[in-house]
Amino acid sequence: MPSLRQIKTVAMEAVRAAGQVLMAGFGQPQAVEDRLDHDLKLAADNRSEAAALAILQARFPDHEIVSEEKSVLNPGARFRWYLDPLDGTINYFLGQPYFCTCLACYHTPPEAGLKRPDPLGQPIAGVVYAPALSKCFEAVPGGPALCNERPIRTGLETRLSDAVIGFSFGSHPDTMQRMITVAALLVKQARKVRIFGATGLDLAHVASGGLSGLVQARVRVWDFAAARIIVEAAGGYFRAEENGGGSWGITAAAPGIAAELQDIMDLPSL
Repeated sequence: MPSLRQIKTVAMEAVRAAGQVLMAGFGQPQAVEDRLDHDLKLAADNRSEAAALAILQARFPDHEIVSEEKSVLNPGARFRWYLDPLDGTINYFLGQPYFCTCLACYHTPPEAGLKRPDPLGQPIAGVVYAPALSKCFEAVPGGPALCNERPIRTGLETRLSDAVIGFSFGSHPDTMQRMITVAALLVKQARKVRIFGATGLDLAHVASGGLSGLVQARVRVWDFAAARIIVEAAGGYFRAEENGGGSWGITAAAPGIAAELQDIMDLPSL
C-alpha cells in the first residue's frame, strides 16, 4: 500500500509533466480534434493526458484511473485517480492563461465492501496545477491547503452581497436555462458574478479566497474531485450532488456565505 508521501509525490510529478506539455504548445495554433456545440477537443488534451498517465501507470500500475479523455482504466481497484489533463480548453485554445491540470487520489478500504461511504471513495490528496499562472494548489484531508507551498484559507465574507461568485452556464440546453435563472438571482444579490472557464481552478481560487464561491449545475467528476479536497482543507464548504448521466451539480463557498448560496441552488423553481 503506498504511503501518503508517495501518492503526493507522484501526483505532483504527473501534473507537472502535463503542465510541461501544455506550456510547450501554449500561445501557438492548436490542432482541433473535435468541435462540439460549446467546446473543443484539442490534441493538447490528449498529449497532456498521456504525459500524466505515463507517470501514474508506471508508479501505480494496478490503480484505477478515471480520466476525461481515456475514460476508466483498471476499474474496481481500491485506489482511484481522477484526472482532468486540461481544464479550461477554450481558454488554452485562445492563448488565455486561465487553465489547469487537476488530479486527485481516492481510496476505498476493504471494509467498505462495494459501497463507498463517499461516492468517490475516501479522499487522499488533490492537486490543481495552473502552469501559465505559476500556481500549484494542493491538499490532503484535514489540511493544510497550500498554494505554492504556502497555506491558504477561504474568504471571510459573511453576506452574499459582499461576495464574488464564480459561475458557468454549462453546455447542455437544460443546464443553460437553469443557470440563466440562477444568474438573474446572483447578479442582484452578489457583489459580482464572474465566468473564468476552468472549474478546477475556480474551485482552487475559492479555497484561496480569490473567489467567494462557485456554482455549477452540470460538471464531471474529474472537474471537481481534486479541488474539492483543497476547498474543504482550506475551511470551505463544498457540496456535490449527482444529477444523472455522470454529471454533478456543485456548490463551493466561503463558510460565511454557504447557506445563502446553497439556498439559491436549491430553489425548487429552478
